[in-house]
Amino acid sequence: MIVLTGNIQADKNKPIIGVAGSGIIIDGGGFTITGQEGPSNGQFINFDKSDTTDLIVQNVKLEGFGNVRTGSSAYGGAIYNGGTIGDISGDFTGNYVQGSSYAYGGAIDNNGTIGDITGDFSGNYAKSDSGSSRGGAIYNYGAIGDITGDFSGNFVQSTSGTAIGGAIYNYEGTIGDITGDFSGNYAQSDSGSASGGAIYNYGNIGDITGDFSGNYAQSDSGSA
Repeated sequence: MIVLTGNIQADKNKPIIGVAGSGIIIDGGGFTITGQEGPSNGQFINFDKSDTTDLIVQNVKLEGFGNVRTGSSAYGGAIYNGGTIGDISGDFTGNYVQGSSYAYGGAIDNNGTIGDITGDFSGNYAKSDSGSSRGGAIYNYGAIGDITGDFSGNFVQSTSGTAIGGAIYNYEGTIGDITGDFSGNYAQSDSGSASGGAIYNYGNIGDITGDFSGNYAQSDSGSA
């Protein structure tokens, strides 16, 4: 087990966790890991499809992890997963992706398997110029267990492309039950279409329980 004893600042040039063995638990002790803006997908965790682990991340706050790609696409501000990860518990605040083309998963982009996710997501976002922005907090194209937590102020924004799923975008993936309140999340596009201010589902999601308020989709082109 790895236990944090204080707040730490991440290195912007490479993910904190790029590979992990079995039986590893990272316990944040309630402390905060503050990220920086960098060029890599998943500035906290970056796993490709060959990375299969029961890594557990718990009791940690992840904030300010930014993945910005000029001239290309950006995926997963804090976590990009193409492999297998265990349960994740902690809060995600102000994490983001910004790409000239596509921008998926302001906090988490999952194309593999993740266990249960427990924590609050606030102020995370995905922005794109000409392409599509999907999943201000979470983009899922794989499998996620249950999600428990509140989602507030997360958003997707595109200049000329589509903006879909202000908080969560589930594309041909599977998510268990979702329990939490969704407030002030939105999808906005200047000249493209916008859909799913809070959740956009094009896959399978279990039961959704919680209050929804002030979420919206807006397109200046009129195709929301």
